[in-house]
Amino acid sequence: RRPPRSTLFPYTTLFRSSRDWEYTSALELFERQAEENPDNTAVLTENSEISYEELDFMANQEAHYLVETYGMERGYLIEGERNYRTIVHMLVVLKTNGYYVPIATRLPENRKNYILEKSNGVTVLDDEFYSRERIDDYSEEPIPRKDNDAKDLMYVIYTSGTTGNPKGVAITNEALMNTVNDINERFQVTEEDQIIGISSFGFDLSVYDVFGAVVIKSSDSVRSEEHTSELQSLRHLV
Repeated sequence: RRPPRSTLFPYTTLFRSSRDWEYTSALELFERQAEENPDNTAVLTENSEISYEELDFMANQEAHYLVETYGMERGYLIEGERNYRTIVHMLVVLKTNGYYVPIATRLPENRKNYILEKSNGVTVLDDEFYSRERIDDYSEEPIPRKDNDAKDLMYVIYTSGTTGNPKGVAITNEALMNTVNDINERFQVTEEDQIIGISSFGFDLSVYDVFGAVVIKSSDSVRSEEHTSELQSLRHLV
């Protein structure tokens, strides 16, 4: 059910850290925060604040739907706008011990279908998925699952394919956490800081916008494209 190895480049061969950290999965850190500080703000948007507990409940509901419909350990394409619903999709996939493939919005259908097939994905999680599938009807209780192992595949990022068919790069849970810990240490990011999410969710560095905040028990300020496309808007945001 994983993507064929011939279509992927392992990220662990590309990433080298100056040191090793004791591994704790991003999902475990998020759920720990949801339990210990449920009312703390996890995501800020232009119009709302979403707590760690609320984010966790929404992810649990969607996880019940995905497991009931597709089972555990499956792959999903996430066609994400810059909003909290995309973050919910990312957490949901981890809760089902699966992996995800972030893709740009408005990707041509033939390119989307190619990536879905090559990544062994089962469906696309988009901005309307939660409401379209009536996820609110499902339980907020967590689903039974195994821990996310350090070497387990977390997500696959595909190249643009401008010089041929897109190629996938496989990123493990451990590789993601090494990247997050390395950035936080280099720039001395702490829980007093707030991370502004302006990267497209189809861009690899966007995972730091999300999970970097989780690791330092902070909040992620997610802004839509129209609020970050102009320099003046970014200055005001900062």
